[in-house]
Amino acid sequence: MSFPLPASLPGRCFYAFLAGWVLLARPSTAVAEEIKVEAMLVWGTNEDKSKKPDHQPVDAKTAKKLKKIFTWKNYFQEKHVVTTIANRTTKKIELSSECTVEIRELEGAQVEVQLVGKGEPVSKATKPFTKGEWIVIGGDDRNECAWFVILKRL
Repeated sequence: MSFPLPASLPGRCFYAFLAGWVLLARPSTAVAEEIKVEAMLVWGTNEDKSKKPDHQPVDAKTAKKLKKIFTWKNYFQEKHVVTTIANRTTKKIELSSECTVEIRELEGAQVEVQLVGKGEPVSKATKPFTKGEWIVIGGDDRNECAWFVILKRL
């Protein structure tokens, strides 16, 4: 599923995340409850090292799962946040100065996820999201690299 990007959003790939939404888990049902979410901003590249010294490689389990689906050789974590979202509320997670994710807990084990780049809404989708599931929002970056926002339900 692709989403058109506003022409007014030039720059880094935070605005190209709409290249696709991928759900990497099994569907199931659950009742409304407070949910714990891990959010990561990740850079995918074929380079051996990141050009940003504060980037750390993602953990082996995350890298293995990403490599099964995507083509990049290495994945580096820019930011990692663990948070809790109360029943039927929305939580804003700032992953960089340019990238924010808003997650709203919905009825029926679903969440509404909105990606915001430089203060402008970029995409919005409603997805099933039960324990153990991942939602990956990704898009191409310059130099044959990619950026990903990974949401894990803990």
